[in-house]
Amino acid sequence: MLRKIYEYDADYADELEDRRRAAHVALVDASERYRDANGAFQSAQARLAAWNNENGARNQNPASLVKAVEDAEEVLRRRTVARDKATAAWERLGYVQALTEEIAAWKKKPGARVITRIRAETTARREKLNKKLEKNTNSVAALVGAIREELQAITEERDWITNAPLPAAEAVEQVLRHIDELDLRSRAKETLGRLIYPGGQSALDDFFELHATVDGRADSGVVFGNATIAASSMLIAFDRAAVETFVRDHINGLSYEPGPPAAERAALLADLERQAYKLEVDEEDTIRAAESLNVSIPRRRDCRADIVFDLEVVDEDVHDSPLNTAIDIKTPGGRELSRLATFDI
Repeated sequence: MLRKIYEYDADYADELEDRRRAAHVALVDASERYRDANGAFQSAQARLAAWNNENGARNQNPASLVKAVEDAEEVLRRRTVARDKATAAWERLGYVQALTEEIAAWKKKPGARVITRIRAETTARREKLNKKLEKNTNSVAALVGAIREELQAITEERDWITNAPLPAAEAVEQVLRHIDELDLRSRAKETLGRLIYPGGQSALDDFFELHATVDGRADSGVVFGNATIAASSMLIAFDRAAVETFVRDHINGLSYEPGPPAAERAALLADLERQAYKLEVDEEDTIRAAESLNVSIPRRRDCRADIVFDLEVVDEDVHDSPLNTAIDIKTPGGRELSRLATFDI
């Protein structure tokens, strides 16, 4: 019987959770101080307004009341800045909760075992990067920025490959296939745009109509043609050749930027996923190196738990060993480290 073992950097997960909780405490404290300062400012203003009501605007305001308002306003300004900083710090750690929830999901998987471990290759790779970056800490933020630009480009390419319209020849075949699948007794309606875009779904209505207007991306600068076939199933049945000729001529006459052939898209997307994974590993290594150099670089909100915590999932055949047990070890920092031990009896 196989079971999954999830090996990850649990100590760092605990550290991030501690940071998140500390940021929340700081935010609550800063918010309370801001409310107190705002209340004091409102009170100082009210006292000054009350004096004006009693003594009239023609009389000069007492210097003590004016100064009290100015002092309270300055305190409020400082505490507003402190609250905004605490809010920003809390928001920068917003991703931690999602990572923590993902770890909890690992632990809930049937038969799963979670083990604290940092892979030796990860440690060696990060130590090498640390030595390189410590000579020029100013380059750390720029390096992460460059990685994120590449990730953004991959995201855009992935979206394009997934959603781009089919090449003209495939688009023609897709539309003709739709026509061939119509039952002679049925009436259907479909847009050409949804037929030549991957994942398009038919929408049944009174008539079978092809509207050759394709919605392109706003930034593509593509101009699409516009035409309509309004044909009942009777027309398709008795003059299919004319409909087919119209479809071919019209699609071939459209001006649009096609995506790759449908058969190639899965492989292209898989290659982009591999590139993105490597870049995200490089990004995380650089962020960890920055931390060791006391340079703070916020993570993206969509960072991956498996990369941040160096997750490795392995299969264990529990029948390979007569006895499998877990040993709880205390690390120097006092955290429990669960290690899988195998004993042959």
